[in-house]
Amino acid sequence: MKNYLLNIMVGLMLLGGGQLMAQSLQSEDLIAEIDFVPVNDGAPALPYSGSAYYYHRYDALPTLPGFRVLTNALQVYIPLPGMGTGTGLYQKLANGQFTRIAVITNRYSFDDVTSFYDQYIVLTPKQVGALLTGDLYTKADLGTNHYLGQIIPHFDSATGPVPKITLASPVFELYPLRNYFVVAPNSEYVTVTLDASGTVDPFYLPLSYEWSEFDYESNQQGAILPGNSSKISIQLMVGTPFIAQLSVNDPISKPSLTYIQVQALSPGDALTWERDRRVIGNADLNVALQQQLVAILNRAIDNFDQG
Repeated sequence: MKNYLLNIMVGLMLLGGGQLMAQSLQSEDLIAEIDFVPVNDGAPALPYSGSAYYYHRYDALPTLPGFRVLTNALQVYIPLPGMGTGTGLYQKLANGQFTRIAVITNRYSFDDVTSFYDQYIVLTPKQVGALLTGDLYTKADLGTNHYLGQIIPHFDSATGPVPKITLASPVFELYPLRNYFVVAPNSEYVTVTLDASGTVDPFYLPLSYEWSEFDYESNQQGAILPGNSSKISIQLMVGTPFIAQLSVNDPISKPSLTYIQVQALSPGDALTWERDRRVIGNADLNVALQQQLVAILNRAIDNFDQG
């Protein structure tokens, strides 16, 4: 957390509704500033600006029982030079009107001179979009004076998508190396599908994908692979490990990278591995996948027996 006052709270705070929450140990996905302006005539300018922190997934110390996990959590922090009398979170609509999203009730004070509000508010995906476009506001009351604060996102703080690759083709995984293997029935090549549709963007923005080879020896990106969608199909030759690099990007954050290594085996090689108990015995396989691999190996044995 960036607010020094929160550190004094020994990591504990109250969430609206009276549930005890713990200060998160994770990093925010976006930082924003709240710039307050007076609404009524004669109101003095506020000496402080507020801040907001967006978490696509907020785990409040998940190792402790009873703590909640929030999705699309916006932490709103509003310091005031006096005892605040009310505040809330609002969305500015296309017609210029404001609609209230939540009442902010968690007020703290260490003396009679200053106070601050600090609360987590769960947003809908559309409200996350309003955060990005600068259409979320807070209203703060201090005695008879009223203030409106626009929540201004700092996009240089935005985290990127969380990429995830799965193999849509029949595969098995050698534990604990996390290298994926596929069996090529013709002992020459096999086509596999890399699927990144499980990639999550914290802001619900459209994603762009770039697939490429990765050269392990030079530790550099290799040739760009054809296709810029979340799924691509590639042909693997038996015996040659293949490392794919995936770069995923949304319109506001830096690209996120992930990798996957796949190697094609001939039925004979897979059979040898199975006999050594290094594939089926030690692999991270579900029952259906074990049965599928055993069937391939049995067919290979039949072929060998037939010459």
